[in-house]
Amino acid sequence: MRQGYFTYDNTEWGFHVLAGQAWSLLTQNKIGITPRQENIPLTADHNYVVGFDFTRNWQLRVVKDFGSWASFGLSIENPAELVYAGTGAVANGGNVGGWLVNFQNAGSSFLGSGGYANNFTTDVAPDIIGKVALDPGWGHYEAFGIARFFNDNTFGCFVTQVPAAGQTPGLCNTVAANTLFQGQQSQRTTSGEGVGGSVLLPIWPKYVDFQASAMYGKGIGRYGASALSDVVVAPDGSLSPIKAVHALTGIVVHPWAGLDVYAYAGMERAQPNYWSIVSTGSVSNLTGFGIPTAINTGCNITTAASFTGGTSNCAAINKELEEVTVGFWQDFYKGNYGRVAGGFEWEFVRRLSFPGVGGTAATAVGPGHLHGSAGSVSTSDNVFMTSLRYYPF
Repeated sequence: MRQGYFTYDNTEWGFHVLAGQAWSLLTQNKIGITPRQENIPLTADHNYVVGFDFTRNWQLRVVKDFGSWASFGLSIENPAELVYAGTGAVANGGNVGGWLVNFQNAGSSFLGSGGYANNFTTDVAPDIIGKVALDPGWGHYEAFGIARFFNDNTFGCFVTQVPAAGQTPGLCNTVAANTLFQGQQSQRTTSGEGVGGSVLLPIWPKYVDFQASAMYGKGIGRYGASALSDVVVAPDGSLSPIKAVHALTGIVVHPWAGLDVYAYAGMERAQPNYWSIVSTGSVSNLTGFGIPTAINTGCNITTAASFTGGTSNCAAINKELEEVTVGFWQDFYKGNYGRVAGGFEWEFVRRLSFPGVGGTAATAVGPGHLHGSAGSVSTSDNVFMTSLRYYPF
């Protein structure tokens, strides 16, 4: 993706300022905290690899260098929240606990095709990231922290006790929702945070480089290559952050000039975040992310829904993704007219779900407790890619 930013360098005081669209500050660098020196996986796949933490954001960044061995950076970056609204969760415009919930709004179709709406979320503040990078003479080391601010809006409504035709007990009476409880609109903000670090080591200088990185926190899903959810709607209508961990290791070998051989292995895993509530139309009185009452009986088999549509009985809520990627790039030409390189890549990607109900007779008696059988499902895929590229500069 093309990046556009402005930089200001004050070499006397060792300050650097960046304003515009660039890689997130938490993306690993090769040296210091320098734009265009990010350590991006060499993959042909431009979604990179599971476990790699990155975004490309509009941001304002200030970096202070302490000689050539240490740098400290602070960045405020364009936010966005990935809200889980699948099986068992409250969707935008849905309601729970006597509240109508709004966390997403439709914008215009500017820069989009006809009928395409650029949806936006309602964050009240940018993401804040701080990072320390060390270059002591052998290797490159980083540690960072991030603070996020998730926001939605709720509107108090009359909860149906004795349902009329087409209504469900415990749900807002949507007919009267916009005329009752005026002034009970509420803006709810919840914080998320995460910490992480990375190393880049020249195991055999000029020939073998090793890297590893990890990140743990609440509401960090957006920054992983898998884009797992950041938050889910809680019973009070607020957004509740989902805990997650991301990890990546990689090795790049340079047998001779012009050839790079790489291998990466990564994973991203989210933790369940659900509650037992009064009936609100959710699955077995549970709401949230990763509910154990999701029906998985239709997974891994062919059902009538495969041909006719309708209910598939396969919720398969994502819990974890794992990936191994191996490939190479070979320069065919590198000279006054640019560079021509070709590559080949193999990816193995595995997806695992949260445990769900393995039989239709299972019922929930509380969070994490079921009568009946339960089980998770998984699937995997092998992907092969080739690429031929010309770089004129």
